[in-house]
Amino acid sequence: MKRQLVWLRSDLRINDNSALAAAAAKGPVIAVLRSLSQWQEHGHGANKLDFWARGVATVKAALNGLNIPLLHRDIERYDQAPAALTEIARDYNIEQLHFNYEYPLNERRRDQAVQGAFKQAGIAAHGYHDAVAFAPGSLLTGKGDYYGVFTPLFQSVA
Repeated sequence: MKRQLVWLRSDLRINDNSALAAAAAKGPVIAVLRSLSQWQEHGHGANKLDFWARGVATVKAALNGLNIPLLHRDIERYDQAPAALTEIARDYNIEQLHFNYEYPLNERRRDQAVQGAFKQAGIAAHGYHDAVAFAPGSLLTGKGDYYGVFTPLFQSVA
């Protein structure tokens, strides 16, 4: 049976994680974690980086309890992600990649490049809008524009 690959980045939740749940529903799962060096480019402080690094140990233990191995790969630059992930997919006989979207500009570009590389490799890649109530750009006025005032926006989602 082919495996599912879950790509973890800044969202290290095990419970209530759309990508992890979707992957687990389709078959055996392997999780891969990106390198810490990408976080340093965003100017995060030492305390945040330490908190994140300690969280990784907790996540690894939780995944082990679910019989999900956690791979760690040094993907130092965003443009290295497509090749690194497709190599993992080939090495581990991966059927599908699952990940939760990240919304900053470089992260969106990286995710699009990864999806393109997986499509070219003939491997499905699924992104999930997980940590947000509404996907960016999904709440528009009746004319298709962005809301300029809060009250109509609130009324459209309440």
